[in-house]
Amino acid sequence: MIRRGQLAALLAAVSSAAAVAAGPRVEVLQAGVANVLPLGRHAGMEVHIDPGTLEPGTYLLEWETRTPDGDTVARSRPVPLAGAPVSVWISGLVPRTPNRPMTVSLRRADDLSLLDAASVSIADPGVLPLGEGAELMLVVGDRAGGLEDYDAQATATLIPWSTIETFVRTIEADALPDNAASLTPASTILVTGSPLDISAASREALRAWLEAGGHLIVSLSAVGDPWGIRGSQPVWPDLLDAPSESTTAAFRTLARTISPDPLTPLEPGRLPITVFPDAVAPNAPWHRILDAPNGSPIAVARPVGHGRLTLLGLDVASPALARYVAESDQTGPLPTAGRFWNPILGRRGDALTPRQRRIRVQGGAPQPVNLAAFPLQDGVVNGGIRQMVAAGGRLTLVFGWLIAWLLVGGPILWWSVHRLGRAEVAWLAFGALGLTCGAAAWAIAGSMSLSGIEGRHLTIVDEVAHTPVQRVRSWVDLRIPGGGRRDVGIGGIEEMPARIDAWAARSQDQGAFMDTRLLRTDAGSSNLIPMQARATSQSFALERFDYPDSPDDGPWLRSVTPVTTYKNSNGDLCLRGQLQNGLAEPLRDVTILWVESRRPPRGDDDPASMPVNAWTWSLADELPAGGVLDLATLPQPTSDHAIAEHLEALAAGQHRTFGSMASTAFRRDGLELLGLYRLTPPPPWRAADDTTGRETNPLTRLFGADLDIGPSFASPMLLVTGYVENTPLPTSLFVDGDEINPPQGETLLRWRTSLPDAAPRPDPFPRVR
Repeated sequence: MIRRGQLAALLAAVSSAAAVAAGPRVEVLQAGVANVLPLGRHAGMEVHIDPGTLEPGTYLLEWETRTPDGDTVARSRPVPLAGAPVSVWISGLVPRTPNRPMTVSLRRADDLSLLDAASVSIADPGVLPLGEGAELMLVVGDRAGGLEDYDAQATATLIPWSTIETFVRTIEADALPDNAASLTPASTILVTGSPLDISAASREALRAWLEAGGHLIVSLSAVGDPWGIRGSQPVWPDLLDAPSESTTAAFRTLARTISPDPLTPLEPGRLPITVFPDAVAPNAPWHRILDAPNGSPIAVARPVGHGRLTLLGLDVASPALARYVAESDQTGPLPTAGRFWNPILGRRGDALTPRQRRIRVQGGAPQPVNLAAFPLQDGVVNGGIRQMVAAGGRLTLVFGWLIAWLLVGGPILWWSVHRLGRAEVAWLAFGALGLTCGAAAWAIAGSMSLSGIEGRHLTIVDEVAHTPVQRVRSWVDLRIPGGGRRDVGIGGIEEMPARIDAWAARSQDQGAFMDTRLLRTDAGSSNLIPMQARATSQSFALERFDYPDSPDDGPWLRSVTPVTTYKNSNGDLCLRGQLQNGLAEPLRDVTILWVESRRPPRGDDDPASMPVNAWTWSLADELPAGGVLDLATLPQPTSDHAIAEHLEALAAGQHRTFGSMASTAFRRDGLELLGLYRLTPPPPWRAADDTTGRETNPLTRLFGADLDIGPSFASPMLLVTGYVENTPLPTSLFVDGDEINPPQGETLLRWRTSLPDAAPRPDPFPRVR
């Protein structure tokens, strides 16, 4: 197998040999990171450029994609060429459908003349189209380390369905992009090997991607200390501050950590591991995730900005992990998903356990309890931004005017001409009446046309305690008067990734206007997009990071007294702390979710079990502006407050909508389910002869994978959500460089904070076998 570095060298050698007579050539090395293209989302492509006989200078590399309106947006990146082949990354928007290819072209900077081009489609062989509800896990290295148990393609013959569609891809260290925007399709990145194999630019991109909400897992090498966590010069001194020590574990005792199966090592010996004995002190930022055989943590995690960093003291890429044999039958990849990876990723069991794998291989087809899964789609967003009232009112008035004149004036005119004995002019008079009515309707429509930009938004604002930066994601529908090119842009922190893209709901992303345009913009300015105004509406999806925009320039939800836990007189763990609404508007539909503790992995017992003890409360009243939420006044958690019951009630509500997809209740329940999707139980798995299992309302996610709060649920935490109604867009929006009156709409605030580790309560739900 030719490795990527060898392929690049071969391409360079062939290019140099043919350079004397050859013109410039453009080839796509990666159609998206690891050849994964996220449908309808922003991504990057790695492009190999051989300048051939071109004179040294700066040229333009363009990525052309079609918008939902049918226009073509060409994002350009200047590329200096001086004879030698180069590989560069360029970002753009990936279409949803395979009949919309993306073109990457090389052009002269002065006259934009085409030098060479390459076309890429999501239907090309070797390209993986990533759905808007699917997750991508990247593994930097050549071994997936057991994560392949989640891969929907690799296990398609074993898993009959999956409610978290996941794809796992390995990638070499030198193939990582040099910008965070190209990494956004990945929800999780596992780094094995040495960080020194990753370029400095790619390490900066990893850091920015982590702080923006990614989950970075560092598997520490069994040999040496390449990340410097035990030395004086860690790669990231402000993050890799977990106290640790190097030790060893016997193969036989380590088996209990990596699999629920009785494993027998093929050879005696010990494996080097790293443990973190002092990293989980009460005030430390680290949480205990998994324990080594000696009881010390072998995996710890901490929040970083809006993301999460996990350190593994076990080298999951070590070939030594393959030197086991299962006593009963095959166990599959090691470490296993249920015992090892689920607690790290905060996932419930949507990967086969070893027992299920053996039953499946032996012909015992699994039977679902209920396959009538309800799809969570982008209607939860589209229903909140469509501006049907204003447009419908204009059309109704104009058509009403025409109908009134023709239906009323027509019979009167016919009666009049017959009364006068001039029936021969009836049709001429009726035509004159129609022209008069049409002219009047045109004048009325002109007087009611847009005099300014109108808009409506639906926004999700994420705040993390002790993190001063908000993450703002919005969907905006703008009605822009006139015609011609307009540039729509957003602000934000310069060091953090920001992007705005044309967007349309899947049900509306099919048509196109006849008068399409080619619109060019700078690929490096992802916070700006050109559009063709047609006196109609166009929707955009945007994301940015910024400091809170409030009267006191502080967080929207403030911690008045620290949020923590304590044991009451009965020995029960309770919450305390006070939170204040820092906005000038009330928060409505306030919900509190308390992830109290993790549950120990159950292995073969019940892969659909909840991974954490979690409780939820909903406030009956709104939280007024300046109002204080006292967590100590919440009722003691009972089975009525258990997260599983709450999620099943939300799912049942989605099933009972009967077409009311634009209703406020449907939209809010859908957004909550998308945020908590990692915790929703999948359909119970059972063997063909198994008749047990309780009825569920399963969901399948076709949209909003990046809205899932994700692996933060793997540690104790508090999540408070609430809605602000009829509020301006909480970010600056510019059209042609001028800030516009912010669109009005609805904002969902999600505020969360980490809590100290706690011992789990008894499970309120029986095990399902």
